[in-house]
Amino acid sequence: MPMEPQFTLVLGAVFSFVLSASGSAQVTTLVLEGDVVPGVGSVTFIDNIAISPLGEWLVEARTDHSNHAANKVVLKNGALYLREGQVMDAPADATLVGFDSLVINSNGNTAHNLTLGNAGPNDRAVYWNDQLIKRSGDLVTAWGFALGTTFTDFHEVRLNDQEQICAIVEVDDFAIPGDGDLAIIRWDTDGAGNVTGETVLIKESDTTGTSEVPITAINLNAHIWDFNDSGSFMANFTMSTGSGGTNDIILLDSTIIAEESHPSPIAGRAWNSLDTPELGLNNAGDWVLSCGLTGTSDDDQFIFKNNAKFVQEGDSLPDMGGFQLKSFGSGPVEVADSGAVLWFCFTTNPETAQNTGLWLDETLLIQKGVTTVGSNTIQSLVGAIDGYHIDRCGRYVIFEARLDNGLDGAFLVEVGDWDPSRYCLAAANSTGLPAEIGWSGIASLAEGNFELEVMCAPPLQFGLFFYGEQEALEFHGEGALCIAAPLQRLYPVLLTDSSGAVSLSLDFSSPPLGEGPAQVTAGSTWKFQYWYRDPPGGPAGFNFSDGLSVTFCP
Repeated sequence: MPMEPQFTLVLGAVFSFVLSASGSAQVTTLVLEGDVVPGVGSVTFIDNIAISPLGEWLVEARTDHSNHAANKVVLKNGALYLREGQVMDAPADATLVGFDSLVINSNGNTAHNLTLGNAGPNDRAVYWNDQLIKRSGDLVTAWGFALGTTFTDFHEVRLNDQEQICAIVEVDDFAIPGDGDLAIIRWDTDGAGNVTGETVLIKESDTTGTSEVPITAINLNAHIWDFNDSGSFMANFTMSTGSGGTNDIILLDSTIIAEESHPSPIAGRAWNSLDTPELGLNNAGDWVLSCGLTGTSDDDQFIFKNNAKFVQEGDSLPDMGGFQLKSFGSGPVEVADSGAVLWFCFTTNPETAQNTGLWLDETLLIQKGVTTVGSNTIQSLVGAIDGYHIDRCGRYVIFEARLDNGLDGAFLVEVGDWDPSRYCLAAANSTGLPAEIGWSGIASLAEGNFELEVMCAPPLQFGLFFYGEQEALEFHGEGALCIAAPLQRLYPVLLTDSSGAVSLSLDFSSPPLGEGPAQVTAGSTWKFQYWYRDPPGGPAGFNFSDGLSVTFCP
């Protein structure tokens, strides 16, 4: 059965503003306790959430359906997507019994590790959308395991925008001592759910560090590993010390970036308590890590970004009203491709009804007891596993909270303005209409799917896109030039179709976009416009579209 939206969720979208010392942001209610999922029941609890750079979202929820084996659902953009008890296309006759990971990428595709019914002992499986990728009992085909090794379980799945699926897996390899051998495995797919390759990134018994000591365990908590578009991974492991003991470590690919009892970036303090850290890795290679160091209990908790202190227990930030950070909870710490860090903390505010908040860098985004949603105030935030997420680009934050009317919900905040914006009026051409510039895809260097589009230009006429850094308004030909010099042309010369439309995919790997003085870099803003021939339109014989201002996500 395809996992496509089938029923529209009955929602009353609520808008409000988040007030803080740094400004305001709009908050949208996505799913609220009591909302009706047609054909299933009313939502009673929010379990898990996910968000993409396009604002597409997933919410796992419980309902009041009388059959407890069919009362959980996953909603995608407000419609039913998955439901306990549904029959899967593969394996034959298998039913969905339980959900685990919830992931959605920039292409709107999802990945899950699911528990199946009617599947015998091989009841654990990984899916890409509704396509079965692997199930327990399948042979491991990746190099690095003994012949005949099989998958026995799957823990925590990730999906990047290259449609690569990565998971912590359990295998049965007789060559590795003990049962339940763990590994991190990546599956390459063709973007249609077909596996084209299987790679072991790391496994128990692999050696690491200068002393080449073995990894004895891969730790399984939800937010102690991550995986990006380039295939890099960051994870928490236990390794032998070579003298009979063990240390927990954090690896970024093959490099140890933190090891218990070893010096940290803070002078005089060693890494400590690395058994339950929270960490994140973005597509630019930036990483964040929330963990403990040696020291007194009132200042030993830290969040690091790229091996430098980001915030520390005891710090006071401008949005805190003079209070101090107390602890960072057990929820995730995440870094978007924009470099923005999303984190949760308790503060020393003696007014306990207002002492927790969700932060984006040093801005207090959501505060318990202060932030309002419609006529209600947020009574509590979920500062634990899957309580909040930021999308890869850094545009949206999705979070779970309870309102002061006692209702739980999933909410959305737009925190970064990554949508291109049109500016500068275009003059009418020989069609009687002005040529209008637009776009499709995501303004992201990593995604590579951004297209410039124009409509209402004269049909079957040549034209050219060009760009620059600064806006202008200079009258040329039959229209207006909306970009100041220096200008950079984007070849090839294009021909509009019979409706006057034309488009160009931007290639960020080649000049001028990819290198040189007009290189587009993450976080930069550029102005785009289209010049076109229009002999019937006036004596000059050419005109322009309006302008498009684009800020590019990494």
